[in-house]
Amino acid sequence: MVIEDKVRGANINNTWNQLNYYSSQYQTGGVPGHPLYDKPAYMVGYFHNHVVRSIPSTAWGNSGIIPAVVTPGESYTKVYTYTLPAITTVNYGTLPVVNDELYSTEAGFGMNKPADVTLIGFVSLYDADITKRTILNSGKEPLFNLATGVKEANEVEAAKVYPNPSNGLTYVSFNVK
Repeated sequence: MVIEDKVRGANINNTWNQLNYYSSQYQTGGVPGHPLYDKPAYMVGYFHNHVVRSIPSTAWGNSGIIPAVVTPGESYTKVYTYTLPAITTVNYGTLPVVNDELYSTEAGFGMNKPADVTLIGFVSLYDADITKRTILNSGKEPLFNLATGVKEANEVEAAKVYPNPSNGLTYVSFNVK
């Protein structure tokens, strides 16, 4: 999966803004005592984190990559390709400038920022019966950290990243026991 943090919209009609149900300004009167109670009902420029930008396979991956009976020392590979769209810059025009930990109306990047993109990979036991599917191993790595290698997690052996250094397409190869 390709996920991104700090995604935000450019104006009140943009879908990347947040309706704050906890706000005192919301039609129901909000939730007194909640940390967002004193924030506006519609938070233009709200930072959305963990936004799924793409799932290059299906939500449960692809079946048949690793056979039911594996051969020790054998490698199994699946290549996914995703092109990150051009960076979107937002412009708030005449809105008052707000800049805090939750949202910002300062002009600047809105989405598709490589520095805020994270890749998530996983190995799952696939079964036609969805109730029998199990994630065996997973890992996540910021897009910009791939050139330094993938950290070992659970039973993951050392990764190979190539070409290294890279300023374009980069391959990550790793083994999962």
